[in-house]
This record gives sequence, C-alpha cells and structure tokens, in this order.
Amino acid sequence: MRDLFAASVRKNQLLSSACDLTTKTGIVAWLNYLCMQRPTLYHLSMGTAGLSLGLVGARTILIEGTTLGAGLMVLGGGGILLSSLFVLSGQGSSEFEPGNFVWIAVVAAIFSVLGMILTFFQ
Repeated sequence: MRDLFAASVRKNQLLSSACDLTTKTGIVAWLNYLCMQRPTLYHLSMGTAGLSLGLVGARTILIEGTTLGAGLMVLGGGGILLSSLFVLSGQGSSEFEPGNFVWIAVVAAIFSVLGMILTFFQ
C-alpha cells in the first residue's frame, strides 16, 4: 500500500512539474513551451486540421471528379488553414486565449491527420 501511495505521489509531482517554468531541459522544456503558448498551439492545430481536410477533398476531386462535398471540403479546409496562418503571422487579434480547449483542438488535429493518412493509403 505504501508503494502505491509513493508511486501516486511521484506521478502527481511529474504532472505538476510539466508546467514548471524553472526547468529548461529536454522534453520538459518542450512541454513548458506548449503550456505557455496555448494560442499558438491552438492555431497550429486548427491549421493542420484545415490542411488535412483540404487535401482529402483535393484527393477526392482528382480521383472521383468534382463533387459538391469535395469542393466544400477544399474550400472549408483552405479557409481554416488561411485563417490560422493569418493569426499566426501576427495580423490577427492577440487577445485570444483558448484555455483548456486547446487540447481538444490538438486531439482533433491528430485525428484529422490520421484520417487523412488512412484515406490516402486505403
């Protein structure tokens, strides 16, 4: 029981140190950057999702011909990508703070890329 408690305490210490700004080495430095740059991470994730959506639409147009759904995927994905690039270039509002919602966007971007890969390699 004591070992289980010690392992739990150690896990909590590791999780709480992930956003500790005093550590500056290796993976922890990368995690610190992600914790501090949530708006950037959010817009990168949304741009990635937009790119993958647009590429799947473009693939559909090239293989099956032009359809309304594929055209909308290209337009929607391109719009998401361009709006993300606009904000990341510094032209957009800097007041946006996604909070913890950023992690939903990251997971959505990962799923989007995985879906695109599975679509291309069927």
